[in-house]
Amino acid sequence: MGITASSFCADEVALNAAIDRLAQYGPVLVEEFLSGDEYTVGIIDGEPIGVMQVLPRSAIGDLRSPFIYSIEVKRDYLKQVEYKAFRDEELESLALDVWTAFNLRDVARVDLRRDREGVPTFVEVHPLPGMNPVPCDLIILATGNGWQYGDVDGAGVEGAG
Repeated sequence: MGITASSFCADEVALNAAIDRLAQYGPVLVEEFLSGDEYTVGIIDGEPIGVMQVLPRSAIGDLRSPFIYSIEVKRDYLKQVEYKAFRDEELESLALDVWTAFNLRDVARVDLRRDREGVPTFVEVHPLPGMNPVPCDLIILATGNGWQYGDVDGAGVEGAG
């Protein structure tokens, strides 16, 4: 929660400012920035439906402003990012490990990012992913991998219970 363009902190001054900004809402989690590619994996009834890479439309800036799939970017996704849908056994396997570890069911979306050595790393899980037919990552991922919206929505409903 709260990932914005100002979430990346290149120095202690920026880190302290970010902590001050967020501390009013509760505890603050500080994590190492994973500088590699960003992915999301959709899973329905324990089966991956595909992977989607999130790519910035403009060139990534210098180290002080790396690409962050922030709330601002998501709100302007048509102009800010491109999505590349595909299948990838390594990423899907890691996402399934997360699915199992959290004892998930029905439908979920698992976000991954590669670290500086290229190792895929778990970032977060969405056990109740958005299902809006237009701007939601799970739906964009599914349709990019050949699904129809009704197939995704129906699968989530059929699996519920």
